[in-house]
Amino acid sequence: MKVILHKGLEFKNEDESQLNHTKNIFTKSYGNVTAESEITFEYKIKSKEELKNSSDFDFEELTHLPFQTQIFYTKLDGMKCIRVNSHVQEISSNKEEVEAEVDAEMVGINIVQQAAKLAGKGDFRHAQAYMKCNAKYWGKNATNSTASKEVKSHLHKIKGVYGMLQDQNDKEELQKLGDQEEVKEISMMNELESSPRIMEKFDEEETSLSKDITNEREDSDEDLCDGKDEKEEIGGKGYKSKLNDEITSKFHNMNKYSRKRK
Repeated sequence: MKVILHKGLEFKNEDESQLNHTKNIFTKSYGNVTAESEITFEYKIKSKEELKNSSDFDFEELTHLPFQTQIFYTKLDGMKCIRVNSHVQEISSNKEEVEAEVDAEMVGINIVQQAAKLAGKGDFRHAQAYMKCNAKYWGKNATNSTASKEVKSHLHKIKGVYGMLQDQNDKEELQKLGDQEEVKEISMMNELESSPRIMEKFDEEETSLSKDITNEREDSDEDLCDGKDEKEEIGGKGYKSKLNDEITSKFHNMNKYSRKRK
């Protein structure tokens, strides 16, 4: 299947190998499909710099955008066919007008598919933030109440996935700490056993750290909603910096130690 966008647009969250160099043509092969098969994608306006360098059109003057889908398939009798669907979409800057005609079912399905796509790439943090941002928007900012209810219905069905993504994200981050943390843990256990006062200190640090992590998760979610890409490695801004801090290491070691004592 090939999907073609206007030159002023580009695809979001798609594999680079499936896009052309201008990112407005998406090509992907699928296995067996049926009438019930559903495929969604997202796109966005290119950066101002890229639009400024485009000499064959003025994006601000456009009133309509063309889209085309080319579907190549083989029938059961071996005949190779192609189906072309072309569509021209009117541009509007009126939020109420656009949301009044939104296909809520398609939006809900797309949210699920996009989150699954991000998780499939191992980007559990982004997948989780994506679900949260959409839940927040359709819960408070949407002007179409009927569409909002239907989208939230889709999100409610996969509510448990949000927690699973968080668990997987935490597991991967902890695993990156490596065997070095195991050595620190043994040393920390010995130190804790020898001083009850240290135990009290860690209880205070645990409470403070929990609040910091909660606040930082909220900020990080907002960054991802706004399109800011969270790519920092461990030691940078985000969850990963907390897990790499010495206090955080002690916090996780303290939790393990507490469970063992119980």
